[in-house]
Amino acid sequence: MSKVTKATVKSMITRGMKAGNLYINHKSDFDSMVDGCVQQKGGWLLAKKTDINQEHTFGVEGIWFVGNSRDYFSEPEFDTAGKLIQICVYNCCGHFVLKIGK
Repeated sequence: MSKVTKATVKSMITRGMKAGNLYINHKSDFDSMVDGCVQQKGGWLLAKKTDINQEHTFGVEGIWFVGNSRDYFSEPEFDTAGKLIQICVYNCCGHFVLKIGK
C-alpha cells in the first residue's frame, strides 16, 4: 500500500464529484468561540460543489485543506480494484472523512 498524499485525496474528490457519489462526515470543526476544534455529531452528507477558495476546498463545500504539509491523512480504505474509497483528513481546522459510495 502506498502513502496517501494530498494529490491522492484530490484525485478521489474529483472522481467522486464527477460520479456524484462523494460523501462527507464531519467529526470536528473549528469554532472561534472556543478558539479550537469542537466535536460534531457527524453523519454522512452528499458533497456539494463550490467555487469559493478552490485552493483549500478543491471545489467541495464544507471541507478545508490547510496546505503546506499541515494536512494529515489516515485510515485509507480501498476497494477490491485498489481504488481509494474512504480517507480521514485531520488538520487545525477540523477532522472529516471523505467516502465514495453509500
